[in-house]
Amino acid sequence: YAWVGDMPNYGYLDEADARNKMLDEKLGEGVMSNLVAGANDAIVEHHTEIWKYQADMSYIPEGFDISAMTVVNVSTDSVRASMGKEFSELVKEAVAAMKKVNAPVNWFAYSIPFGKGDYAFVTWGKDRSSLHGGPDMNELLAKALGPDGSKEMWDRYVEYIASTEDRDWRARTDLSYTSDEKADEAAMPEKSE
Repeated sequence: YAWVGDMPNYGYLDEADARNKMLDEKLGEGVMSNLVAGANDAIVEHHTEIWKYQADMSYIPEGFDISAMTVVNVSTDSVRASMGKEFSELVKEAVAAMKKVNAPVNWFAYSIPFGKGDYAFVTWGKDRSSLHGGPDMNELLAKALGPDGSKEMWDRYVEYIASTEDRDWRARTDLSYTSDEKADEAAMPEKSE
């Protein structure tokens, strides 16, 4: 399982004690600590990462409805030292190419500001077959840039990347947390005029 949440600013990290205190108040003193202690045998690995959304490196086609999506692929690219700017510009070129052909693909780009200069690309699908059975990127790039332009772009990508890791996830809204404020807003009837 991966737990993902919005962080409005870095000061949010300093509020962990207040959030833990709130959990203890809601669940009962020590319940959360016992749950975490009891899960230790089940946790294989644990990573904490902060990602920063990169709108200019993201491609979301017209009419994309994220609420209909249930599976996600996260591709993490480790960029070679001193090639971050080149990599960022390359992804922006790919976004422009996808816009040119109105490609039926999507990706949300994030930089990982702490560490070695990685980027995460999150791609959503309605199910696993739509996530992995969509249009081929080589074909889309060739359509937008021609075969030579597509090959040149892939050659630069290979030059800039030290390694890449892909992982599929399923969104589980039944395990999602909604703050009391958001839950109250969602439960409120629409205002009539």
